[in-house]
Amino acid sequence: MSEDSGPAGQGIRHGALGQAVPLLDAVPEGAPVLEDGGEVVVLGGELVHLAYAPGSTGPGDDAVDVLLSGQGVCRDFAHVVVTLARAQGMAARFVSGYAPGLDPMDFHAVAEVEVDGTWHVVDATRLAPRDSLARIATGRDAADTAFATTVTGRAVLVDVTVTAVATGGLPTDDGTAAVVLG
Repeated sequence: MSEDSGPAGQGIRHGALGQAVPLLDAVPEGAPVLEDGGEVVVLGGELVHLAYAPGSTGPGDDAVDVLLSGQGVCRDFAHVVVTLARAQGMAARFVSGYAPGLDPMDFHAVAEVEVDGTWHVVDATRLAPRDSLARIATGRDAADTAFATTVTGRAVLVDVTVTAVATGGLPTDDGTAAVVLG
């Protein structure tokens, strides 16, 4: 896997995850507006509509695959935001975390985009309040932020339980205010 220097020193990994290409041309013309799913703001001012569809993608799918299929999971939504931001020359990174309010409770992925020296959270899925996200890891893409990695051999995850709660209840998040993780 090769690596180039990206904006503000962020590495851009070329490969299955975090593909660095000008994706604005990859958005299908006349793509349907999907009723279920988040909106990913294309930085040129247009919206790409993606459906949140568990099981629709795998770890080998990249942002182009997701844009063309019009569906994915939080990892895919975050990759699309990161890739589109980078294609516009903005520094962007991938964040994995725990998200109180996510139902069912699971790990969650969002993007952060740097604006005027501050990293702002972008959660294109809008599945949980961004203010309550507990960061696990930050990296170039999902490969950098995996909660477990098998280097050689085989590993089988038998069971996992994730519970994250927000003290004092969940904050309201309309998706428009700037959110910075601590």
